[in-house]
Amino acid sequence: MIEYDQPMPRAATLAERMRSAGISDERANTAITQGRVRVGDDVVTDPEHPTPWPTAWVVLPSS
Repeated sequence: MIEYDQPMPRAATLAERMRSAGISDERANTAITQGRVRVGDDVVTDPEHPTPWPTAWVVLPSS
C-alpha cells in the first residue's frame, strides 16, 4: 500500500481569527497595524501573523 503525506493545514492568521470573532476587516487591520493587538505575550503588527487555535489574542485599548 502506498501512503501519501497529507499536507499540513495552514494556521489561521490573526486577521482571520479576529474576523471569526465578529470584528470587521477594517477594524482588525487598523488595530493590528497600530500595535494594539497582543498574541500571547507579544504585540503583533502583521495581520497575516499565524495565530493557530487555541492561541489567545487580545485587542488593547486605544490611548
